[in-house]
Amino acid sequence: DGSPLVTGRLADLQGTWTRNCYSAKSVLINNDQYHVIETYKISGSNISASKTYYAINDMNCKNSKKFTDESSYSNLAIGDNVTSGNFKDYIFVYSVQSSGRTPNDNSTQNLLNTNNKCSITDWGTDNYTDLLNNTCGHPKNITLLNSYRVVGTNLFLGKPLNEADHQTYPSVDDTKVYIKQ
Repeated sequence: DGSPLVTGRLADLQGTWTRNCYSAKSVLINNDQYHVIETYKISGSNISASKTYYAINDMNCKNSKKFTDESSYSNLAIGDNVTSGNFKDYIFVYSVQSSGRTPNDNSTQNLLNTNNKCSITDWGTDNYTDLLNNTCGHPKNITLLNSYRVVGTNLFLGKPLNEADHQTYPSVDDTKVYIKQ
């Protein structure tokens, strides 16, 4: 079909992975509580990521979308096996290409503007704001370090892709599961 042939451990990560409608705080917005849908689409060595935040009372993540964080990464490369117990954990790296946020309702837009979030005062409802090289985002092309484990159709990461850093590899977090779609 014209797609590049992907083999080895990289092939295990191909496809769409979702962590569906879980409860979490957003450190960037007043530590408020939300329900979140997080999705990663991995194709070859490229990744697109989205995290959509819904009101905390929207238990099904369907009606009250508050804001969406989107990012993309390239140069995905799998490193060494850092086996933990009976599982095969691997380290991996990827480079930041884009990072941004879109407020999805007026109250979130007003909250971001009022609090001067990310040193930005012109947030617009349903307008994507680029956060590369911003206090809230990573620099473009920085290489982030992470770890993963695949068990059947479940993916476990060290950290969500946008929360990883460039200095240390985190251990795989068994409490957060991304399911292959």
